Amino acid sequence: MEDILKPKICFIGAGNVSEHHIKAAKCNGFDLHSICGRKNSIRAKSMAEKYQFTNYLQSIQEINVNQIDAISIIVNPANLIKIYKKFEPTNLAILIEKPVALESRKIESLSKERNRTMVAFNRRYYSSVHQFKRNLSELSYFQGHANYSELSWALNSTNKEKIDTLKSNGIHFFDLLLYLFGKPKSIDFKRILNTDKIFGGSFIISFGFNKILTLDINFGIPHNHSLEIFSGNQIFQLKPLEIFSKTIGMKHKITRNTKVKSYIPVLENNWKLSKQDVSHKAGFFEMYKSFHEITKSDNKIKFPNLEDAENALEFAEAIELMLRAK
Repeated sequence: MEDILKPKICFIGAGNVSEHHIKAAKCNGFDLHSICGRKNSIRAKSMAEKYQFTNYLQSIQEINVNQIDAISIIVNPANLIKIYKKFEPTNLAILIEKPVALESRKIESLSKERNRTMVAFNRRYYSSVHQFKRNLSELSYFQGHANYSELSWALNSTNKEKIDTLKSNGIHFFDLLLYLFGKPKSIDFKRILNTDKIFGGSFIISFGFNKILTLDINFGIPHNHSLEIFSGNQIFQLKPLEIFSKTIGMKHKITRNTKVKSYIPVLENNWKLSKQDVSHKAGFFEMYKSFHEITKSDNKIKFPNLEDAENALEFAEAIELMLRAK
């Protein structure tokens, strides 16, 4: 017998990341009402059986909005906004995967008044990011470094393919910077070109008086995304983004049989990775915890919305113009 108190959710899309969404939704008390994949999708049917969905659908036309409370749209970036528009007029709580669209102007056409649309910027919900943001709020000045290495491109990718990937995959990183620091006041840059091919660039970003961050973007470099802030005698790090550390000093390391001086950081060890970021894909449990609240008519929580997605895309487009500049 169905639990009438559980919000009923429908998932559109059955790709690799969909399973992370489904697990997080189920653990947050959603009733897995239906999953919709392409016609004759073996994967969608398999997931429907594995997670015991009430309904397996092969077309979005089969979705009965009167039977559900929420919908998660987890499809190819090129199709996100097209599918979203079909459900925008409803009163459903909608979670849409990033980047929503590949051009900010396309998000402009969507209603910003709709207060039940959440964008799946799951990195905002990392336990490490929460700790980083708390520490950041105490600083009156800082300088920092952010590294974004994009590996999702083929050896002979065109500049357009690299930029498109930067906007579809990298949008989470731009949103994270905006979430932590606010909108940039100014951006200066240097880029790396070889026979007109874009290999990357460095961007010096001011987020206000005495708040400066250097963002390095590179393509094809095997490196973790990371973020670190220096202020006074402290260093805050997300390296990789899922792990927070705080350095509060250095101490001399005695090494036998060498005259090389060596120092190691003194860490403040009062942070631990949350259990939810271990049991689920990082950030997903807390993201669906917030999404569950959005299904309620009286929700007053803050969550990433369409305006945030538009701002992140505008940030990415500003970076794009600098990378492409003649």
